[in-house]
Amino acid sequence: GLPVILAGSVWGLERWRARRMLQHLEQERAVAAERTRIAQDIHDEVGTSLTKISKLTNMLTEHPVNPEQQRQITAQITGTLQETIRAMDEIVWAINPKNDTLKETADYLVFLTEDFLRYTGIACALDVPLHLPDRQLPAEVRHTLFMITKEALNNAVKHAGAQNIRFSLQVPGEDRLVIEIADDGRGFDSAAAADGNGLENMRRRLAGLGGEFVLHSSPAGGTMVSLSLALPPVAEKA
Repeated sequence: GLPVILAGSVWGLERWRARRMLQHLEQERAVAAERTRIAQDIHDEVGTSLTKISKLTNMLTEHPVNPEQQRQITAQITGTLQETIRAMDEIVWAINPKNDTLKETADYLVFLTEDFLRYTGIACALDVPLHLPDRQLPAEVRHTLFMITKEALNNAVKHAGAQNIRFSLQVPGEDRLVIEIADDGRGFDSAAAADGNGLENMRRRLAGLGGEFVLHSSPAGGTMVSLSLALPPVAEKA
C-alpha cells in the first residue's frame, strides 16, 4: 500500500544521499592527498635550496676566500634565496583551495611569466583574455600547468638566447584550455631532442591529465611549446 511505497521512497532517497556523501568524502580525500603530495614535492625543493645555502655560508665563514670568490658565493646565496622564496610562494598557491579556478590559474601563470623574465632583459608579450569562463581546476592540473610553464620559460632563458617571449592563454569554445609559450631564440632540432631539457617529462605530466603537449622548434627558428587540455564541465550547484 501507500505506506510501503513511501517507506521505499524514503529508503531510496537516504541511500542516494549516503552515496552522494560518500563520493564527496572520497573526492575530498583525493584532493587533500594531491595537495599534500604537491606540498611535499616543493618542500623537498626548498630543503635542497636551504642545504645549498648552508654549504655556501660555511664556505664564507670557515675557509679563506678572496674578494672575487666572496662575490661569487654571495651571488649564489642571493640567487638561491630568491628561488627558495619563489618555491614557498608556489606551496601557498598550490595548496590553497581558493585558487582552484581557471581565472586564478591564468593570473598566477601571468605573474610567473612576468616575474621569471623580469631581470633577464627578455621582452615579454602576454595574450590572455580579460574574461575567462567559470571553471574549476583541481590542484593537480594547476600544479602541472605551472610546472610545464616554468620549465618552458627556464629553457627559453637558459638555452635559447631569446630576445622575445610570448605567453598566450586561450579558451577556444570555452571547453578547452590552450597555452603557448613561444620564443625567438636559436631553437634546436626537436626530432633529435628526445629527452632534452625535460621535454619528455613535460609530455608525461600533461598526458597523465589527458592533455596534449606539442613542441615546434628548429635551429635558428625559435621554439614554441603548446599545451592543450579539456576543461572540466561547469560544476553543479550544491
